[in-house]
Amino acid sequence: MPKQDRLAVVSAVLGLASFLVFILAPFAIAAGLYALRRIGRSSGSLKGRGMAISGIIIGAAALVFIFFAMLGHEAYRSFRVPTASMQPTIKSKERIVADLKAYKAKYPVRGDIVIYEIIDKGKRRMMCKRIIGLPGEDVEIKSGGIYINGVLTVIPGLPGEVSYINSGEFGKEGRPVKVPEASYYLLGDNPSRSFDSRQHGPVSKKDIMGKYVFAYKWFDSTIK
Repeated sequence: MPKQDRLAVVSAVLGLASFLVFILAPFAIAAGLYALRRIGRSSGSLKGRGMAISGIIIGAAALVFIFFAMLGHEAYRSFRVPTASMQPTIKSKERIVADLKAYKAKYPVRGDIVIYEIIDKGKRRMMCKRIIGLPGEDVEIKSGGIYINGVLTVIPGLPGEVSYINSGEFGKEGRPVKVPEASYYLLGDNPSRSFDSRQHGPVSKKDIMGKYVFAYKWFDSTIK
């Protein structure tokens, strides 16, 4: 008599629970996929294929439900990123969801990815970059690294090593940039393809619209 695969049961349970605890949805899907693999290799000694598939479907449905619930909430908005300035974190032409109320009661921290606006050649543009320098700090790009107040600094959240490039009026080696109060210095994760604080300078907190939440493959307003 074939035994019920425990992972299949776990997948179904996690799938149902993910409607209450969103973070469980990926685990439900992963458990279901692994259960199907185990069942397929068991030569009939394990059962639970239907339960594993149910866990995968329910977990995926929970992800979709939460995704659209977020988009429908006034605090969240989707944007299209047409360039490679934030690769590999955000790929060219991906869409992202931003939390527009993330900084209503708190301040951005180093490593946050934010959406902000600047005036470039008389036109208002939306941008998506990572917070590097905080208010009152001296920021310098030197030998590919970021120096904060003269100290080589590791930027939180980077997906790997980034060699920053000196360019623009605010990104020259030997000329640290003093970040004004209530302002931030921002750079793209792909410095060779990014228009950022090296060119347009530090950005005021009042021009930061929100915080990046996640990227996905498809929606609306274009940013650079």
